[in-house]
Amino acid sequence: MTDEIIMAKVSAFAQELRELGIEDFIFAAGSSDGTLALQYDGDARGVAFLAMTTLMNAMFEVIEEQDVRINYGRKDNGQ
Repeated sequence: MTDEIIMAKVSAFAQELRELGIEDFIFAAGSSDGTLALQYDGDARGVAFLAMTTLMNAMFEVIEEQDVRINYGRKDNGQ
């Protein structure tokens, strides 16, 4: 898919959100070939809040996943 097609889909989705009363939104998408689509709209404070909340949630999820892998792989050698 070309960047123009991706951004047209993102723009159409953003318009649907606005019609539903969503005022602040962030959309970001990436692929393994380096394609990146990013669009945001709304009050700068609202968009910044959404971005920071998303970042924090993603970081906590990564930490939890890594913690589970470390704890699952650890053996009790004290016996």
